[in-house]
Parts: sequence; C-alpha cells; structure tokens
Amino acid sequence: MIKPTIFSNIPVILTVIFLNSVSLFGQKILIEIDDIYPEDIRMEGFVLNSDQKIDIDAVGFYYRNGGNRVLLGNSWILDADSREVVWDLSEANSRRRNRGLLEFSDDLSLPKGVYEVYYASFPSRSFSDINIDDLGEFLGSFFKGWFKGNRDYYKEEMWDLFRDFKIVIKGDGESLSRDDVYELQEKQKNDAFIWISGNKKNLYKSVGFIANQSVEIEVYSIGEFTRDQNHDYGWIQDAISRELVWELSYRKSEEAGGAKKNRMRKSTIRLPKGKYSVVYSADDSHLPRRWNSQPPYDPEFWGIMVNLKNPKDRKKVEFFDSEKFINERTVVNLTKVRNSEVVSYGFKLKKDMDLNIYCVGEGVSREMVDHGWIIDASDRGRVWEMKYRDTKHAGGAEKNRVIDDVVRFKKGEYIAYYVTDGSHSYRMWNSSPPSDQQAWGLRLISLDSKFDSDDVEEYVEEEDENILASVVNVGNNDMVSARFKLKERKRVRIYAIGEGSRGEMYDYGWIEDLHSGRTIWEMSYRITEHAGGAKKNRMFDGTILLEPGEYEVRYETDGSHSFNDWNASQPYDPFNWGITVRVVE
Repeated sequence: MIKPTIFSNIPVILTVIFLNSVSLFGQKILIEIDDIYPEDIRMEGFVLNSDQKIDIDAVGFYYRNGGNRVLLGNSWILDADSREVVWDLSEANSRRRNRGLLEFSDDLSLPKGVYEVYYASFPSRSFSDINIDDLGEFLGSFFKGWFKGNRDYYKEEMWDLFRDFKIVIKGDGESLSRDDVYELQEKQKNDAFIWISGNKKNLYKSVGFIANQSVEIEVYSIGEFTRDQNHDYGWIQDAISRELVWELSYRKSEEAGGAKKNRMRKSTIRLPKGKYSVVYSADDSHLPRRWNSQPPYDPEFWGIMVNLKNPKDRKKVEFFDSEKFINERTVVNLTKVRNSEVVSYGFKLKKDMDLNIYCVGEGVSREMVDHGWIIDASDRGRVWEMKYRDTKHAGGAEKNRVIDDVVRFKKGEYIAYYVTDGSHSYRMWNSSPPSDQQAWGLRLISLDSKFDSDDVEEYVEEEDENILASVVNVGNNDMVSARFKLKERKRVRIYAIGEGSRGEMYDYGWIEDLHSGRTIWEMSYRITEHAGGAKKNRMFDGTILLEPGEYEVRYETDGSHSFNDWNASQPYDPFNWGITVRVVE
C-alpha cells in the first residue's frame, strides 16, 4: 500500500516525545482517539523508530446493502512524509456490535517513520435506489436528520452513537499530540518552495517565480470540484503568454478521500526557462476546519504546494511580485464593476501588440448580461466581445463566467466597454461570487516581451480630430444638435443608434445642409440593422459623400427607452445612443 514519497521535508531524527502510555506485550498504546462528536475531525500521530507491525482496533458505523452504503465515521493513517494513505478503516476486518456499530481490528506492517492518524465523524452515503422507510427505525432517523436537512435532529439522535466511535493503535514507538503533528506539518509547508493554503473563504492568491534555467518541480494540490463546476482549485501558468502549464481540474485529478467532491493531483513536471504564476482560488464553503461534508484524507494540505525536485535547483529560481508585474503591463483596467454600470476606456497602440483579455462576468441562459467588448474607434467595428460560448466557469455560481484569451491588436485607437445589469456584481452578489471577485469586469494586459509603457496611451474620443460631430448619451424627450464645416469634398462615416419598430423610428438622427435647409441623410428604419439587446434597438453604420459646406447633425428621442433609462434590454453599444459623424481616412 505504501507508495514512493514525493516530498521529503520531515527530518529522520525527531525529538522523542514521552506521553503516558500503557505497555502490553512489548507494545504500548500510541494512539487513543475517542469521545468523538458529530461533524468532528480528530488528529494525532506517532513515530516508529524501526520497521514493525502495529495493531489497530476501532469502532465505527458502516452499513452496506447492495448498492446502498452509509458511513457515519471514518479513520485513516497517513505517511507524514509522502502524504500518502497507508491504511483506511474500510479495509479492516469487522464484526457487528450493537445499534449498527461495527468493531474493526487489523494489523499493519509499517516502515520506520512518522504517521498521522485521523478520525472524521462526518456522514457520507452512496446508494442506488433507496427507500428510507425500508431502513428501519435507526437508519430512518439518520436519513431524515442529515439528508433531509434537519441537522439538529440528526445530532441529537446520533450523539450517543458517535461517542462510542474510537480508534486505538498499539506499537513500539512514541505518540505525537495534535499540536506536535501541526508543528511538523507547518515545517513541511514552510520548507516548501511555494505553499498557498486554501483555508480562507473567497480566496484568490498568486505567487510568481522566475526559472532562470529549466527546472523540474513537484506539485501537490487538493480542492473541491463537481463535474461541471470548480470551487477550490489551483493552477500554474506562464506569466508572459498566460498559457496554462498545470492545473487541478476535475478531469485531471483523482478522488482525495472523504466526500466525492474532494479531488487531488500530484505531478512532476519540467518547466523551461521563464516567468510563472502559481495560483489558488477557493469559494466560501467546505474549507479546512469548516467542512460541510466529509473532509479529504489530507485536510491540512488543502491548497497547492510546489517543491523543486532537486533542492540544488533553488539557485536557479527567484521570486517576483506577480501583481506588480501585471499592473505594470495593464493597458485597460475596468474591474470591480458594480450593478447597473456602463464603463469604458479608450486606448491607443503605437504598434501591433498581443494583449491578454481577462474578462469576468455573468451569463444566464447562455447569454451574457454582465460583459465586455472592444471596438475599433475609427470605424466603430467590434474587434472582440465576450460571448457565452467562449467562456468557462469562473468559480462560485454557475452563471459566473470568465474569458482568459490572447488577441493580437493592430496599431490604432480602440475603446473598451463593460456593462452590468441590476444584480450580481462586485460586492453586490446575489449568489456565490466568482473565484477572482476583484476581476469582475475587463482587463487588458500586454504580453509583449519588450513591453514599453510609452507604446500605449489613453485615447479620448472627444479629442479625435477626425470626428466632425458627435451627439451621444441622449436621454428621453430630447432634441440635440451639433454643427460642422467641410472645406472640401469628403467621405464621412455615420454611426447612429436609436429606437425603432414596425418600420418606424422613435429615437433617430439626421443631417441637414444649413445653406439649403435640405435633409441630406436620415436614419430610417429600412437602412438600419439590429443593434443588440431588445429588437427595437437599431443601428446605422455606413458612409456617404458630402460636398464642401456647413452641416447640422440632429438627434431626437421620445419619452421612453434611451440612454441610462432603458425599458427593455439595452443595445450592445449604449454609450453611443445618438449619432456620430467622422471623416473616413
């Protein structure tokens, strides 16, 4: 049963800890865990200074009938060095006692070393087709209490039963108290190259390191998953390319013991020279010492640990501030967005550039309601948008969605937008928040290996010399206008968004020749197309040729459905509810 170790952080020689123990035929009691409470996890340890066989006696409750299985308590032994399970209660011989209790007995051959012993009194079940009434009075009480949600009833009914649970281990060694075991575990964590504990609610933590040469690393991570959702998990990614080099996922993991949602992964991988980020994210439930179901076999190592395969490689690596690194390369930061907000930022790229687009939002019924997009400022064309089909689960509620993508942008001017509806946003969650709460919104990060902040600057649309007239953000019952002159014949682009249905426009724009008073262009329904959101949102995006002269751009709205006062879903580009005219270069 004992597997090769992958971590070797515990000293071979330990200070001998003398505890009161009872000798029996050359053996003594190393472990005696009893008087156990419901939903409790107890931990002690022992040291064996020589290879030997130990004796194990335990009491628990284990029911199996066909496909039905009920376990009210479980006990196991871990090798403290390798973190591998060397014994589990379900493997021991048992005989039935009273009230459904089982007495377990076993002997186990172990090499010298340090071991941790656990007893967890969290119920679990596995069954195919079960009828509570067929289980009798005792098991019926159990299911009605725990699995029907009445946990107080369940605890009261089962209290005396749990108090009989215990494990006793006899051998020739020394005992370790819970505090002794904690101390050894802390030493392992402190000696690790990187350790991120997952013991905090709504955690998102990143540690950056640089591999100045190729190195081999060992990764050990435990987390929480269902088939469709990530709850607590870790990963390693290239800090420059954002490429995922290792992850703890449902498909790339195995059962970690206890509840089926506990998953773990141990790997040894080689990393080429480069910059890397180690990240761990946790939601707001099922954490160390706050378990809501059976804990994993290695509960105190819930998180992610990275060690160097060869300790001599420590001189090949160094740490860096990953958050500072990202901030220095951030081109757009529209994050921490609250309810009912529309935010934007214009930026100018002085050269072609690869940008990482990291966007977290809300998607319902395969449609995005909190989302971002980017337009080319010169022609208002969308160059990127957050579509549900391109997203993946962002942790927490299923509607939390994320895109972590890389897009190459040509030299030019762009505007990034992010919009939220009236619920579920940063610090205003109506269900479980995403793993990276502060990232709710849109962030663009340069991936240029020779990034220079001078290659990026803010773009302010109002200062664009190519814009002849702009009347946008128009509200209800309004009539607004702007004038412009042309000294020579020019082709201009008209970009207008308004409201129309059944062949008529209610919010719309037009252009008049001031010399003749003639309307030379008008936003009629037949020349528009859907502008996203409600069907009545209409858009015109096209060009016309204008002669030299003076012109007036006008825009009129009715008494409903306009900028920041929508009575139906807003258009994809709500900021430009109105009309803009610009010279085509």
